[in-house]
Amino acid sequence: MCRKAHFIVGCIFGKMLRSEKWVGHHQEVFKAVIAVLRALIPIAKKYPHKPKNSMDTLIHFQVKSFLCNMSLWTWCDMISKDGIHDKKPSLVAFPIDVFVPTLRRLGMMDLLDEDWNMYGSWDQILDNIAQIGDVPLSRVNADVVLTEKSNFWKKARNSSCCRRMSRNYSFGEPAPQCFQYFSKCSVDLCCNVEIAKKPHQHRCPKCYYFHFCSDACKDYADAFGLHDCDFTPPEKAAVIKKEMEAYLGLNKKKKVSKHEICNFCRTKRDDLPPSGTLLQCTGCERVAYVSAHSFCFFDILIDH
Repeated sequence: MCRKAHFIVGCIFGKMLRSEKWVGHHQEVFKAVIAVLRALIPIAKKYPHKPKNSMDTLIHFQVKSFLCNMSLWTWCDMISKDGIHDKKPSLVAFPIDVFVPTLRRLGMMDLLDEDWNMYGSWDQILDNIAQIGDVPLSRVNADVVLTEKSNFWKKARNSSCCRRMSRNYSFGEPAPQCFQYFSKCSVDLCCNVEIAKKPHQHRCPKCYYFHFCSDACKDYADAFGLHDCDFTPPEKAAVIKKEMEAYLGLNKKKKVSKHEICNFCRTKRDDLPPSGTLLQCTGCERVAYVSAHSFCFFDILIDH
């Protein structure tokens, strides 16, 4: 099906857009291409990632892989400088105002490119579109977010691919990216990224490279043998662990407060016992409390 889409878009539509005979129908051709891209969105919504359902998540990944390839071979021919835009002046008035929002929506759903390697991350795709467009390409806040996300996805998937290549083929010493921490879920097709406030549920305590956002992703990795823990040497695992802890803030120390009195029990700094320390809230940094459990009840609470 992906090859058929590539044939229709790249060969038939592409030739129509390169032909002077079809100049009067170029916008209709672009509308047809955009309609194909937009038709992928409801299909993706019909098969969502379900964290607690392994079978539905397996189907989600299969459908997502298909949609990514359908999308890629539909839009990449439309922005290729070696194709419909190679003539100067171009015969095609590229509809950026409609095309870019459609790609942006697909990008947010991680449906533009399975590994983000055809043109690169979102900012590189926009740069390429700007070179072929007839009007200036304005950036919006969503572009900043999508650029950040696509870079996460791209680097993590490249690292996973590099590990597979190094494990299955003899290329000398594995590349450094094989042993780096990446915040994306370790299942390639999953786009979930962990943050300090929401770390992933499952993490390998031996290699620390592999972590999974849900039970379904862990089951998927186990079923397909994705967790190659023994490939990571112990010294590399220690480095990955440090990177992970730094990213998630697990080794972050509570700040010693500049205040002179606890805002809860009213104990002054000079009156604290040896086991007590006056700390401040790491969120607002305006509230001070005593660290000793027996001295101040607030220490047993999470920062407000």
